[in-house]
Amino acid sequence: MSKDPAALVYIAQWISATNGMKSEYRAWYFDLLLHQFDNGSVPTDLDEMAGICRVRPSEFERFNQFVNQVVNQKFNQNENQRLENDFAKDVIQKRKSYKKGKDRSSAMGVVVRYAIELGFNKADISKLKKHLYDLDTEQIIELKNKEKLKEVVNQLVNQKVNLLIDIDKDEDVNNNKDEEENFEKSEKLLSIVVDPETLLSISDLEKQFKNEVTWKESLCRNFSEVRKGFNMENLENYLEQFFKLIKGDGEECKTVKDTKKHFNRWLKIEIQKTDGKDKTNTEVFSEAMQSETAKQFKFK
Repeated sequence: MSKDPAALVYIAQWISATNGMKSEYRAWYFDLLLHQFDNGSVPTDLDEMAGICRVRPSEFERFNQFVNQVVNQKFNQNENQRLENDFAKDVIQKRKSYKKGKDRSSAMGVVVRYAIELGFNKADISKLKKHLYDLDTEQIIELKNKEKLKEVVNQLVNQKVNLLIDIDKDEDVNNNKDEEENFEKSEKLLSIVVDPETLLSISDLEKQFKNEVTWKESLCRNFSEVRKGFNMENLENYLEQFFKLIKGDGEECKTVKDTKKHFNRWLKIEIQKTDGKDKTNTEVFSEAMQSETAKQFKFK
């Protein structure tokens, strides 16, 4: 995994941790924190630390005091005999986990899209999705190779041994119906637990939004308070129009979170066009977001 190009600095925590600290101490402390964000830890050698903080010879005595008063208080030695600030260590670990999850979700979305492009049917795609949840990120990335993906999907399909060869056609029909029902149930289950940051195909997003009942009900309540008569039927019609629009724009994949944001922006404009001509777009959406219902369902 490549290095994170950014370091998260929490303002309140920084102000609290450096309150009353001399200005040069704050600068050196920040240099050491940045070094930890970039390299994972800080050396214990005084000369190396001074080099990281670009300490001038005339400042060395004050820097030595800084090490005694600040570094020894705010950094702990790890098993590799290097220094770590506990708060920064926790932030780095959480950032790595978040980035790893984003990379995994993105890779899964690409692999599923490739499988759709290769023409695999719904049942095969469902098996693939379940299989992907059991793989680590590196294994998922390997499936971006379409030949490797074909091989894996075919293996998943052939894992189920056909024991119905001697059963009559009527029973085959019944079993096919059962399999289709099980597929639909699994699709609903997958749509319920999907991560809002997961990259999905537009068709999968349409299925996902059919199950976003709480979110849709909150939207209806928000807009019905400022536009009388706005109901679930209206919202479903808007959603249908919205998905036709993004398909027409050539979009192939989006996350649930980004799609909701996009739809919210688009919906406020459409409502203002149809029955809010006396108010600006900003006023229409602002009123909806200030409603009592909206306070319980804040958009992020």
